[in-house]
Amino acid sequence: MKNKGFTLVELLAVIVVLAIIMIVAVPSVLNALDAARQKSFSLFAENAIRKTMEVYQNEELKQESKHKSVSGTSESGDTITRDYCYPLEVTGLETGDKYFGSVLFDKDSNTYYVYLSDGVYYTEIDSEYLGVTLSDLKDGNKILLVADLESSSEEDYQDYFGPLGRIWNCGFKGSFKPITLPPITRITVPRPTKPKVTI
Repeated sequence: MKNKGFTLVELLAVIVVLAIIMIVAVPSVLNALDAARQKSFSLFAENAIRKTMEVYQNEELKQESKHKSVSGTSESGDTITRDYCYPLEVTGLETGDKYFGSVLFDKDSNTYYVYLSDGVYYTEIDSEYLGVTLSDLKDGNKILLVADLESSSEEDYQDYFGPLGRIWNCGFKGSFKPITLPPITRITVPRPTKPKVTI
């Protein structure tokens, strides 16, 4: 009995069917993975705010300072100072090498703002140096791609993630000690190292 293999036409038909399936399925899978990663980022940002609430309350009870004062100049030229800036390290969250940033408590408005990045996403900072609130995180509007910022200009990228960037300092520049960053390239998105904060 003679074994009969597949003909060239049958093999080509199978390859065409598999290619069509890949063309249809791959974008859906990539979109689902991206949505899951953004949701994970958003949940971590929410946890950072909640943990900072606990740190602030304990700080008030024990009168132990774990926060820094930060200040900068607004677009109108006014000096803005905020007293309750918390590096992620004091929240007790396990950040590993993935997440970096800070959380601000604005006592006047009784609002917490997160400044966070994971090397892929980052939270938006407005002209008054305010980050993203819990309600913003639920909407997902103010979570942006690092690659978009990096491709716009090196100056904007350094403004956020540079040695004294806004992500580390509750929206302001130059409040903590300089840190060492990997060289910036236009091909990949570099992941900054976390600053060492002494309290």
